[in-house]
Amino acid sequence: MTDFEILRTDNEKYNMLIIMKTYEAPLKYLDAMTKLLKEQHFRGVVLIDELMHSGNNNDRFIKGFFDGEKFDKNAFSFEIVDRRNEIRKYFCELLRNKPEIFDYSGLNEAQKRLINQGLYI
Repeated sequence: MTDFEILRTDNEKYNMLIIMKTYEAPLKYLDAMTKLLKEQHFRGVVLIDELMHSGNNNDRFIKGFFDGEKFDKNAFSFEIVDRRNEIRKYFCELLRNKPEIFDYSGLNEAQKRLINQGLYI
């Protein structure tokens, strides 16, 4: 299992979503993320979903800018994503399709049940 996945989105505001699949802080993986984003010739806004690290709270999403070569480390900020925003479904679908990831999460049983029922948190 890799520690994160990078997905292009159809979302106008967030061009690329990075889903953390570990409880560790995402900034630990910036070099690996940079390498993969460069390989994809990507430039734009990146949203990091760190549900596994921070939980389902206002610190769950980190927004950053990737200039094609590196992240602007001074531009990272927490982003509040509306609970009805479809960007949340990517991670929940991943969890539903790969339940072994639940083992590495701090999600409570109610949250796991919601995800398994096809809802997203």
